[in-house]
Amino acid sequence: MDARINQLGASLYFDANTIAHAGEAGYSDFFVLYAGGRAGVMGDVTAEQVCSAFAFFDPGLVAKVWPKVVAAGRPSEIATVFAAAMAHAAEAGWDEAASATVARLGGVVGASVTALGMPLFAGWRALARPSTPQGAAALEVHTLRELRGDVHVQSVAAAGMAPIEAEVATRRGTAGLEMHGWRGEFPDHEPLLARFADVEAQTSSRMQRIYASALSDAQLTELADAVAALAPTG
Repeated sequence: MDARINQLGASLYFDANTIAHAGEAGYSDFFVLYAGGRAGVMGDVTAEQVCSAFAFFDPGLVAKVWPKVVAAGRPSEIATVFAAAMAHAAEAGWDEAASATVARLGGVVGASVTALGMPLFAGWRALARPSTPQGAAALEVHTLRELRGDVHVQSVAAAGMAPIEAEVATRRGTAGLEMHGWRGEFPDHEPLLARFADVEAQTSSRMQRIYASALSDAQLTELADAVAALAPTG
């Protein structure tokens, strides 16, 4: 289910409706929209704060992009535009009944979590939800997506892994590193695979506990089925 939630959130980032809606609001640069929109839920933060929250992006890339974000507008305002644009995209294509379930039960999960060291999750959770089931579900998806992301960052930090070490050990490998702005000579991934597998297991175990403490077995099945209906190939 978490993989499908991740897929759903990523699909909204790049959806043509998202990009068009944000462009109409004055934000046509996708990198500004993504960085400012995703991190702007934390407020009008600095590049260093964004690096801390994004974790797996090369700090040099963030330092390059963030001044463009600030020049384009207040990050908190860009976040509002980005959220509205993604809600608009979901309204154009997501199933209403499945969305209503994701919005309802996803909200229960999000509300159950004490946000310790979870800046992106807390920021997305605090955004006002649209009135439509699809729009509300879009924001719940991003809230749950950032919840797992923040938990994962904590797991990586607790294991003593550097961000670049964790990134090179993922299935994406070098492609993931380059996508996140890393360049130059990368660490050998082989010695890192076992440590990263433990990190992934820790993240998944904690997420399972979060869901199990917030929802009954029947509710969890209902949520998983609704997420699968929205992202059948996850």
